Amino acid sequence: MSVFVIADLHLPFGDKSKTMEVFGGRWADYTEKIKQNWLECVTENDTVILAGDTSWGMEFDTALPDLEFLNNLPGKKILLEGNHDFWWNTVKKMNAFFEENSLEFSVLRNNAYDMGDFILCGSRGWYTDEKNIPESNADNKKIVNRENMRLRASLEEGRRLSPDKPIVAVLHFPPVYGTYLCDEITKTLADFGVKLCFYGHIHGIHRSIPDTVHNGITYKMISADHLNFKPYKIIY
Repeated sequence: MSVFVIADLHLPFGDKSKTMEVFGGRWADYTEKIKQNWLECVTENDTVILAGDTSWGMEFDTALPDLEFLNNLPGKKILLEGNHDFWWNTVKKMNAFFEENSLEFSVLRNNAYDMGDFILCGSRGWYTDEKNIPESNADNKKIVNRENMRLRASLEEGRRLSPDKPIVAVLHFPPVYGTYLCDEITKTLADFGVKLCFYGHIHGIHRSIPDTVHNGITYKMISADHLNFKPYKIIY
């Protein structure tokens, strides 16, 4: 079994007005690129972690066509919330929605998964960089504290699953990017001995950029357009 990760698919099947093709370049025909790249590398025995901003749907009904698109692709899928996943709801309601519509998805929130070679943990996180802040009127300190608590709950569950296996963290927002640093998130990751963390959210970076290493943790960008819409295989 292989494990892949990718963020920011921004699927528009439930709301065609939200297609990312308006940005041109790599986003041209991007849903077909997602499908073809997925079919080339992911098998039914694999798992793909979708690290937020999966669907433009505002509610369950408009997210359904996007989730059905993914459901028809091979492999198990684990979903993480992004800032544009407005359809996102409580885990209980989402699981009921998945079951009602024969969708085979798992959710990463306040929990963890044993992936064999490593333990998967994560949270949405938050991004307080002044130039790219997700919500201008948000109480950023409160949101960061809440997301940090969710991340800690996930990491605690991960350690309960296995005190010895390495932990791989996946967040939607970058804990470290350029000169930006979210001290609360990076400290929590370090407290649990995390050495590898994936993040999305950042767009328009299409060249190969070096991994960011901060306090012994390697941070890797997995935004869909950065990966040219090909799921990234985690090798630990």
